[in-house]
Amino acid sequence: MVYIKIPNEEILDKIYNTFISNIKNEVGHNVYNIECIKGFVEGLYEKDLQSINKNLSEYLLIFSSHHLYVKKISKNSTESMETSPNENVYQVLLMQMFLFNKVKDLYAEKDSGLGRIDFGFPNCKNKDEFIIIEVKVYKDKNDKKIKKPVNLSKLCKEAINQIDTKKYITDFKFKGYKKFIEYGIAFDTNECLVEMKIVDLEKEKENEGAKDDNKTNNKTNNKNNSKTNNKNKKYNTRKKN
Repeated sequence: MVYIKIPNEEILDKIYNTFISNIKNEVGHNVYNIECIKGFVEGLYEKDLQSINKNLSEYLLIFSSHHLYVKKISKNSTESMETSPNENVYQVLLMQMFLFNKVKDLYAEKDSGLGRIDFGFPNCKNKDEFIIIEVKVYKDKNDKKIKKPVNLSKLCKEAINQIDTKKYITDFKFKGYKKFIEYGIAFDTNECLVEMKIVDLEKEKENEGAKDDNKTNNKTNNKNNSKTNNKNKKYNTRKKN
């Protein structure tokens, strides 16, 4: 998959208008479908998990299985079979939603820390906040006819853990952002789940400072207690003599 950076507002408007006409042909002129996209992005800004999950889940339902399954040709045969889509399919879907909503300063597949973020953009509701999104897709290696329950919550946690362990906030931390909203989004064909973690750098510093103060106070108290105990020992020794 290839991403391009849009250089200015004028070109963004042209791409936006082209995209709108295409997506209307795909999902129909139903205003409700458009509201799902807007509600999803707005929910990301507001940190409203209920709205995020509701709108993304309902938006996915407008796509039939042939939109979300991909054709795979076996190496040993010319026959094709339907398989679960990889992450790129859903990344393109999310990119369309972000373009539709004119999300500004959007990053996709950007190097940061020890890897690449799937998506990232500033929170237009709060200049100190930056949103990072990691996408995971359930891949069933077993027979598709045997449908097993999928733990999407586990995938969400894996996505958020990846953001943390690979230090994806690094590049944006140096840009001056103080709070990071980390979203793990898990997909299984027409089903999805979104979970969130908030990383507040200022609060973490305060907590670290409080811990250091406690350690210093504990050391001081221990020293004072030690001195007091030594004085008591000397006094008791003199008293015995």
